[in-house]
This record gives sequence, structure tokens and C-alpha cells, in this order.
Amino acid sequence: GYRSGGFSSRALLGTDPLFDEEEMDAFEVGFKLDFAFGGRLNGAIFYNELSDLQRDVFLSVETGEQVTRNAGDATMAGGELEAWIPLGDYFLIQASVGYVDTEYDSLNLGDEQDYEGNQIPGIGEWQGDLALIYDYPITGDLNLTARGAYHYRDEYYNLDSNEGYVTPDRDTFDASLSLASNSKGWTATAWGKNLTNENSQGPATDVDLWVVTNVYMPRTYGLELTYQF
Repeated sequence: GYRSGGFSSRALLGTDPLFDEEEMDAFEVGFKLDFAFGGRLNGAIFYNELSDLQRDVFLSVETGEQVTRNAGDATMAGGELEAWIPLGDYFLIQASVGYVDTEYDSLNLGDEQDYEGNQIPGIGEWQGDLALIYDYPITGDLNLTARGAYHYRDEYYNLDSNEGYVTPDRDTFDASLSLASNSKGWTATAWGKNLTNENSQGPATDVDLWVVTNVYMPRTYGLELTYQF
């Protein structure tokens, strides 16, 4: 795969604005298993080599000149598992876990720092999801579905130096309750996200003596009515 090259619109006169495409060699092997009791298990491992990474580089803080350069190479490797496990006629467990290890093989941002071996910013090593679903046919036409889910996202760096502000890991819980008419095509759903109202910081811009971060959404909830024509 590749990401096309281009030119930097914020480059000043006298600076080469052009950059080449970024390329990736991706290798993956996996499996999909279906069981007689209705369960399913999927898994995969992958290994990616990235070359000519496109990175934004500040050439001058005073003038604000910023260009995109083919700054280095990196490696990403990991794996993931997904499982669907029915419990009786109406309950279903969905679970997934993923791991990824990222590493700069080389990176040149013009600041004379050595980034080889550092993790790529913005990517946490672990993530996982666990959901319990109750799906019950009230009548031949009406169906009730209740779902509760847990999500985990690992902490990650925001700087190529792997120093400064680190976005913390995050645990969230979601839930929903739906009533659907199979023949008439409508569904009414009450839902809530981040039910524990976890107040955690998101991605950050970390420059010198100041840090600007985004806060993830607080607890949100609502009602939703959909109709399928």
C-alpha cells in the first residue's frame, strides 16, 4: 500500500515543497473458526514495514513555516482475537483484544535527535472490548435487545521522543436498550455512552512549555427512533 506524495502549501519561497509517496509492505496471516454450538473465533497476526514516512516538520517557529517531509522508516507488528460466544437462546458475549508494537527504524526531523527504537505517537499497545447482548423475541413481530459494553484503550505517547505528556489509558462503559418491529421497520433505542462519566484527556499537542489536549466526551445519553422504508 501507499499514501500519495504531494506538496506543502505552507512552505516559503526557496523551500522545496514536494514530498514523495509513503509506502507500506503489509503481511498478515489469520484464521476464522465457526463452531457447532454457534460460537465464532477469529484471529490474526500482522507485520508492517513503513518507508518514507510523511511527517510535518516545523522549519521555523518564528515564521510558522511547516512542510511535509519523507522523514524515516518504521515497523508495526501485532495481533488480534475476536470471539462470539452464545449463552443459551438469548444471550451472546462478544469480546476482542488487540496488541500492536510500533518502532521507528529511523526518523530525521532536522532536530538532531535520535528517535530510533521509539514508539510511534498516538498508538497504544493494548485495546480490548467486552459486550453482553440479550436478544429476546417478545412476540412474533416485536424484538427486545439489551446491550452492555466495556472498552479499554491503552496509554500512548504524543511526542516522537516518547517524553512529555502521555495520554492516559481509558476505561468506558456503554449500554443500550432497543425495541424493534420486524414487520413495520421501526426501532426505538435508549442509549448511554461513557456511563461512569470518566473525565480523561485525549490526544495532545506538546510543545516546549505548553500542552494543549482534547478531553474525551463526558457521559452522553439519548433516545433514537429509526424507520426503514
